[in-house]
Amino acid sequence: MAFSNTIKGWRYLRPIIVVDGTFLKNAHGGTLFSASTLDSNNNIFVLAFGIADSENDNSWIWFFSKLRDTYGEPEGLTIVSKRHKSMDNAVHMVYPNAFHGACMFHLLNNLKSKYGSHGEELHMNFIAAKAYTKTKCEHYMRGLDRLDRCIRPYLEKGKYETWARSYSPTKIYTMMTPNIAESLNATLKAARNLPIDILVECLKSLVQKWVWNNSNNANGTFTKVSTTTENELRHDIISKMKYEVQEDEMPCGHAIDVIAKRNLGVYDYCAKLYKTETLKALYQENVHHLPHKDEWNLP
Repeated sequence: MAFSNTIKGWRYLRPIIVVDGTFLKNAHGGTLFSASTLDSNNNIFVLAFGIADSENDNSWIWFFSKLRDTYGEPEGLTIVSKRHKSMDNAVHMVYPNAFHGACMFHLLNNLKSKYGSHGEELHMNFIAAKAYTKTKCEHYMRGLDRLDRCIRPYLEKGKYETWARSYSPTKIYTMMTPNIAESLNATLKAARNLPIDILVECLKSLVQKWVWNNSNNANGTFTKVSTTTENELRHDIISKMKYEVQEDEMPCGHAIDVIAKRNLGVYDYCAKLYKTETLKALYQENVHHLPHKDEWNLP
C-alpha cells in the first residue's frame, strides 16, 4: 500500500529507504513490512506498507519488487535495515545496483554483548562508524584495538562499507540506523493487534495525520530552508569540516565566513532538498478519505 501523494513526493527526498518488518499480533499473525525515509525537517515520511506471512525470501522479494515498481531505482539509492538474511537476499536480487547499509545501532549492541566489559569506552570508540574520513575512522579503530584485539576482526567480517560512513559508496547523511522504522513500529503497537482490514485503515489514518501536520508546518515556514536546516546553519554547523559538507550538502562554518565576506547568500549553497520550497512541494497533496463505494470511479 502506497499513497499517491508519497509516490509524487519521492522526487523531493534523499534516495534513502529504511525498511523493517514487525510481527502482527492478531488472530491470523503475519508480518507488517514498512518502507520510510526522512524529510528535510527530520519528520518520518512513510513510503509504503506491506503485509505478508513472515520474513522469508519470497516475502521480502515481493515487497521490494512492489517498492521498486512504485518508486523506481534512483541513482545512489541506499537501503538501510537490520541485518536479516532474507532481506539481504531480496535486496541483492531486486536492487542489484543499490547500496545496502547495516544498522550501526544493532552492530554496537552485538559488540556490547561480546565485549560489554569495556563499557563506555567501547561506545565512545565505536564513533568510528560515524567518522566522515577514513583517517578519523582508523583513529577510533585503534582505540577499539586497545580495548580488545578481537573487535577489529569481528567488525571486518561485516565489511567496512556496510557500517562505516567514511567507506560508504553513497551519501547516507544521518540515516545510519533504522530508528525511524522502530519509531513507526512503536506508534503502531496497538494497531498490530487488530484485524487486517482495520489495521489498514489505521495505517491510512496515521499517514493522513502526519502528512496534514507536516504540510501545515511546511506552509508555516518562512525561512528559505527548513526549520531543522536553519537551526543547523545557525548553531551546529560551525563544527563541520569540508568533508562533512560534501557528505551532508550544506555549507560549514568556514564556508559561511567566506560566503559572508563575498556578500553571497548562504542558502544558495544548501542542496535543493533542504529548501522550504522543496518541503512545501513534498506536502502539496494530502491523503484523502476513501469515499463511499457508490462514488468510486473505476476504469
